[in-house]
Amino acid sequence: MDRLLNRGPYALADDTSVAYGEATTWRERLGLSREFTRGDRIITYISVGWPVVWTLIFIGGTIYNFFVPVPAETWLRFWHGWTWVVVGASIAVVTWFTIGGARDMVYLFRNLRRRENLLEDGRVSDR
Repeated sequence: MDRLLNRGPYALADDTSVAYGEATTWRERLGLSREFTRGDRIITYISVGWPVVWTLIFIGGTIYNFFVPVPAETWLRFWHGWTWVVVGASIAVVTWFTIGGARDMVYLFRNLRRRENLLEDGRVSDR
């Protein structure tokens, strides 16, 4: 199994993956390894930050409402704006995934046609 997964004595010299125990930074402990590109890191920060920011805004607004009475019209305008922001972000994400998925599918089918070694069947043997 170690040979199949390139671990231990069979590890590849240019492998940059980091095991959890070997992680030195908080990013690596969260799974953001050196293998992540800059774009991958940005997407991850946005994916994690989006719900955190909106949760903090909601909690802050709720606490503010406990001490200062906020008219119903103000809350209505807030939720109306929030809904449009979410709809806009959703359209952007669906468009992004559709374009990226189509591009990756074209790449996949082009590479499936190409076989470098017809004898390669994925087995690992001791020979």
